[in-house]
Amino acid sequence: MTEGEQNTQNRKSLLDRWSVRLSLIGVAMGIFTTFSQGSTQIGFMIGFSIPCVLVLGGIGLVIEYFKSKK
Repeated sequence: MTEGEQNTQNRKSLLDRWSVRLSLIGVAMGIFTTFSQGSTQIGFMIGFSIPCVLVLGGIGLVIEYFKSKK
């Protein structure tokens, strides 16, 4: 196996990280919350998504921290 092939196998996808996965779920939750309240304005979607992303991304970082300690 060449060095280039080893680097591509050792590299992980960004979606393998819990913080990224949960942050994307937070964005989806914010958009869903906006639509469920009957609004379609992008400002409300961003406003509802930011707290969800911060909370779920923080939980993802905690999960990654404890998984890396093993």
